[in-house]
Amino acid sequence: MHPRLGVLCFRTTVGGALDTASTPVHVLLEMRQYCSEVFDRLDVIADGGILRGTDAVKALALGAKAVGIGRAALYGLAASGQEGVERTFRILADETMTAMRLLGVQRVDQLSYQRINTLLVDSQIFDSASLVYKSELINKRSSVRAKF
Repeated sequence: MHPRLGVLCFRTTVGGALDTASTPVHVLLEMRQYCSEVFDRLDVIADGGILRGTDAVKALALGAKAVGIGRAALYGLAASGQEGVERTFRILADETMTAMRLLGVQRVDQLSYQRINTLLVDSQIFDSASLVYKSELINKRSSVRAKF
């Protein structure tokens, strides 16, 4: 086993400016598929796109050591000030504990990739082979158009 090198923190949204950005689940699944050794060498933190306790549980089960929940807290702040933030954190904690209980775990360290079903999003994970195929199709289409 390699020594821990540090922390990798990734952010999946740019303040809502890019609505097609990948979700933390997508990024973590891609990391598991293409560079799983990262999880052995770095503590991964998923920041962005975590609005519910179930989002946090999925990210933690996929290998993140922590998640950022700033936007949810800002919504609470906008709604009711400090009380709103505190209520937001209580709701997130309750949702997280409920999701963990439904998965049959009591502690975060018991969460694992095998505990969640990713079947619905597996087809959305980046596949470099399909990208090469698509670029070949685009090149063929543009060369066909050029002949007319």
